[in-house]
Amino acid sequence: MVVVKAFFNGNKSFFFIKNLALIIFAAILTSLFCKTFIFQFYMIPSISMQKTLYPGDGIVVSKIHYGTRFFNLKVPGISPVKRNDIIVFNHPQANSEIWIKRCIGLPGDTLLIVNNTPYISGLLEKAKKPSSNVPIIYHLKFPKNLPQYFRSKDKANYGPVIIPKRNMEIGISPINIRAYKTVIEKHEGNNIKIFNDHILINGKIASSYRFKRNYYFTLGDNRWHSTDSRFWGFLPEEDIIGKAILKVFSSRQNKNSSSVRFYDLFKKIY
Repeated sequence: MVVVKAFFNGNKSFFFIKNLALIIFAAILTSLFCKTFIFQFYMIPSISMQKTLYPGDGIVVSKIHYGTRFFNLKVPGISPVKRNDIIVFNHPQANSEIWIKRCIGLPGDTLLIVNNTPYISGLLEKAKKPSSNVPIIYHLKFPKNLPQYFRSKDKANYGPVIIPKRNMEIGISPINIRAYKTVIEKHEGNNIKIFNDHILINGKIASSYRFKRNYYFTLGDNRWHSTDSRFWGFLPEEDIIGKAILKVFSSRQNKNSSSVRFYDLFKKIY
């Protein structure tokens, strides 16, 4: 009887450990699945999105909105990227860094920034103003021949420039090539040289270039303290991780202390 009892007790311990291991394994798999395909949690590190998001805020980022990548397979999303969406992305110049900005321009848009205010060509979606923090994007009809590209030292004035769209051919010159050089070289795999006011792409003189990818233009809500597309260029579609949808934690950090902002918890992000 003692042997039988010991056998059952040993089996109970074995089954308990086995079930516990299965539960832990299932939890890890579920967490990895959610992190890869559904949502992820991030903390805001800087003041570049201030008025909307503050340093110390914890946010949930939806990956099902725009879709995600599983190895080389693109899993489709439920919504395209829209103007004024707050997006999280891998920085195109430092892919290991994760950044957050507001999407201002879509592929194919013509963009002009005057004193940090964006103007976009084409018909804009009907403005939704659920929050006074959502910046206004103005509509402007651009002439067929765009004025000369310009970028002020503080980047408060920028453009006009066409945001590249897949299969779109855009005219390039020694002046506006500054806006396109990085994406044509780094993201499209070409070599650019400027020689005697001529642009050479892969050794051939070019006055235009047909883009292979879609790109976006981002700005921080705190325009005077944001390093965004005005500084590092267009954002490739493939670098977008997801859409910021919910603020789940909020705190204000001072030099000597920090405090939780309970009134700002579990708020939808606009």
